[in-house]
Amino acid sequence: LLILGQHYSLPWLIGTPSAVLWFDVVPFVDPLAGLEVLLASRGCSATLLIGVGAVLAVTFLLGPVVCGWLCPLGLLLDVSNRLPPWLHFRRVLRARETVRSTRPREWKYWILLSCLGASLVAGVPVFSSVSPINLVVLSVSFSPLVGLLSVGWIMFLEIASPRLFCRSVCPLGALHRLVGRFALLQVRVRPDGRRTGCQQCTLQCPMGNRVLEDVVLAGQPTVDDLDCTRCAPRADVCAGQLVRSGWGSRSRRHARPPTPQTKNHSNPPP
Repeated sequence: LLILGQHYSLPWLIGTPSAVLWFDVVPFVDPLAGLEVLLASRGCSATLLIGVGAVLAVTFLLGPVVCGWLCPLGLLLDVSNRLPPWLHFRRVLRARETVRSTRPREWKYWILLSCLGASLVAGVPVFSSVSPINLVVLSVSFSPLVGLLSVGWIMFLEIASPRLFCRSVCPLGALHRLVGRFALLQVRVRPDGRRTGCQQCTLQCPMGNRVLEDVVLAGQPTVDDLDCTRCAPRADVCAGQLVRSGWGSRSRRHARPPTPQTKNHSNPPP
């Protein structure tokens, strides 16, 4: 819609990933870009406040769904992860999947503080000027070489370490996670569901969360993780209809379920 609005002046969404007008009336502003502009210019307008407030209200209610449902860079990374193994050497790099759960998460919060501080000192919105999220749309619309190279480099890193940028680097994602920490929309675990031990909830989680090990088998009622982007379609992979998205605050911990018995595919001892 953003690309169509750029070229055909369609009224649905006019602008960039940082700031758009919905039907030329309602503003939506990237909250990090809005904060950077506020700090850089030492001032704000009513449109800026309304646009930032609208996006933060959605995040406060639904959680960081912008990262899971709307981010154009996330779309490209999802496409990259679904390429055939022979095309992106995923079969060779499968042994590195443990990187998903061991890479540091706190980097993005320090980067968030650094971007805000740099915007205040330099007088320019720092991250918004170089954001690869914005470069995706700009690259498709205007094909700048720098943008294409930057996005291509992030997609290359995705092969070796899935969601490295989203999980460890992106300051916008850090802001959405902090605001949506206690959102009403949660990925919930049904206490009466059938625990099969298939591990699909863990294997299919784009952010590398150990859903089966740290949530289901631990008796947790919800995926209590800042990096959970509420990706409801991913919850549908659960064979036992155990993991589902739902509304409501976090409830008390479930009784610890027994560990499911899985088949042992290793060679039997002699």
